[in-house]
Amino acid sequence: MNILITGSNGFIGHHVAAYFQEQGWYVIGLGRQKQPRYPEVVDEYVSCDMDTDAIYDIMDMIGVERIDAVAHFAADMRKEPY
Repeated sequence: MNILITGSNGFIGHHVAAYFQEQGWYVIGLGRQKQPRYPEVVDEYVSCDMDTDAIYDIMDMIGVERIDAVAHFAADMRKEPY
């Protein structure tokens, strides 16, 4: 099974990624940073700012043919108030 986890660099997202990886799922992390903060919990990582049109190219950036599930934990922490 392939799962895409948005916010995989965050507190909740990286714990969820670790859980699914332990279950044998192929975990694709998605975040704004160029590199994953927790590379040990993702099998693959995609850097993408979801505020841009780059979201339309996510499937071209990943190495699997399909995604079976999406877990959305991303939050925009760049603006006040947090």
